[in-house]
Amino acid sequence: MNLSQEQKLQQWNDEQVQIYIGNDVLLIVYILLGLIGNTLVMIVYKYKMKQNVDDRYFIPWLALLDLLACTFRCSFEFARKMNPVDFRGSMLCKLCWIPINITAFSSMILLFVIALHRYLKVCRPFGKQMNLSWKRVALGLTFGVSVIPSTALTFYNAEVKIYNPKLNVTGFVCEIDINGIDTGFIVFIVFATVFILVIMSGLLLLNILIGRKIYKQIHFRMKLTRVDQLAVTRGAAKDRTDQVPSVSRHLKEDALNTFQQQNEKKKKTCHTHFRTCL
Repeated sequence: MNLSQEQKLQQWNDEQVQIYIGNDVLLIVYILLGLIGNTLVMIVYKYKMKQNVDDRYFIPWLALLDLLACTFRCSFEFARKMNPVDFRGSMLCKLCWIPINITAFSSMILLFVIALHRYLKVCRPFGKQMNLSWKRVALGLTFGVSVIPSTALTFYNAEVKIYNPKLNVTGFVCEIDINGIDTGFIVFIVFATVFILVIMSGLLLLNILIGRKIYKQIHFRMKLTRVDQLAVTRGAAKDRTDQVPSVSRHLKEDALNTFQQQNEKKKKTCHTHFRTCL
């Protein structure tokens, strides 16, 4: 039976879809977890935590970015797994990758901004802090900087043809076209790699400094607590020591009074007997 190219492509695509069923289930789970988890974070921070909003300015934005990144990427991967060798259209491919790249880069940069904000709060509490204006500027720069590498990377995403010699048919995938790789792409990869390493190193360094400062504060508070407990213990021991001589003095006075009373009784008894004898 002779099949047309479209029928062969459909047959090949159906075979590949069966392979990715487990992957599709995981993608659906990821989408649900991302939607539920990040939505709850935004609701809690927006409506339940109304104190110290300034300290948590970036958290709802980070949750929103994570929600969008999870939704865009998982939905896109699900679409690709449902059409593993029949994803057509270079423009559609580019449009799908743009929001994915922007949200991914924005989330990474915003994590660095949050770490810097916490570093200023914890390690430099009396220095210059990020006010609301600077936070808005930082948020805007986060999105602005993310657009640059995302747009550059989009030029290399396209519909790529792949050939199946067994079925003698050509399929289509949405990937980076290796035939279009040039010096500009290599420069971009080097720049992106250095940029990511700088962000990750900054995150690591800032969190180490924050953790060390918090550890010192906790250690100092525990030391103060031990000193206070020791002072209280010594004070209580001193009070007990001061009470012991007072008790002993009272006991001695009572014993002396008792002895004197007994002597008086004996004297009276002797005098009585002496008179009786006379």
